[in-house]
Amino acid sequence: MRTGGFRHLPVIDQDQLIGVISIRDIYAAVMQDLEGNFGKAMKERAKAMLSAS
Repeated sequence: MRTGGFRHLPVIDQDQLIGVISIRDIYAAVMQDLEGNFGKAMKERAKAMLSAS
């Protein structure tokens, strides 16, 4: 999207427009996923450290 200079893309299902997605939508989804994975990794690490003691 950035390379082509597009900020919005159509979402099409079986030749029918069902929505539009923006680069901001993608950014928000990626950030939410990264934050969730980071939190999960930290909890697992803390659990491992506590069980090793």
